[in-house]
Amino acid sequence: ATGLLLMDVHSLTLGMDEKRRRFWRVPPQWKKWMGCVDVVQMNEQEGALLAGETLDSKDATRRFAKRVLCAGPSVLMITRSNRGSETIFQNDRSDIVIDPFDPAPIAEPCDETGCGDTFLMGYTWAFLQTGNRAFASQFANRVAGINVCLRGIEGIAKISQFLTPEDLPMQDTQTGHCRVKRHSPRS
Repeated sequence: ATGLLLMDVHSLTLGMDEKRRRFWRVPPQWKKWMGCVDVVQMNEQEGALLAGETLDSKDATRRFAKRVLCAGPSVLMITRSNRGSETIFQNDRSDIVIDPFDPAPIAEPCDETGCGDTFLMGYTWAFLQTGNRAFASQFANRVAGINVCLRGIEGIAKISQFLTPEDLPMQDTQTGHCRVKRHSPRS
C-alpha cells in the first residue's frame, strides 16, 4: 500500500512536568520520528529547538533541513508567522532547495490559534488534489492567512467563504484530474 504521511512536530516538542505544565523540549530520537513520514511541518521556534540554533539565516535553515531530509522525509515545511513559510526539499542533484512563500492574511491578524493545523490541512488537501508541492504550499499559506484573521476554532468552518476560484486548482473536465492554475513563490 502507498500513502502520504504528514507530521506536525508541535506535540513532540512539548513535554509535561509533574504538575502537568507544558514545556519545550527536544524529543528523544526525534530523527527517527521524522523518518516515519513523507512531509514534516513545524514552526520556526520548533525548528530552532531541534536544530540547536536559530533558523534566521538560509545557511542555518539549510543545515537543519539537510539533517531532517536525510532522516527520511521528502519535504520539510517551516512556518514563519507573519513572514510566510518555506517548503524545503532536495532536488535531483541532492541540493537543498528552500522555496519561500509569502504570508497571505485577508485582514488584520487577530488569533494565531490553529494556524499550524490549518496550514498542514491546506497543504494536505491541495497536494492530494494536484501532486504539486509548490501549489500546495501556496494554498497552505492562503488558508492559514485566512485562519489567522478569524477568532476561535469556529473560524475554521468559515475559511471556504474567503477562498476565490483563483485559490483553487482547476479540474480537467475530461480526466477529472486537478491542474494547477498559478504558482508564485517569492524570489
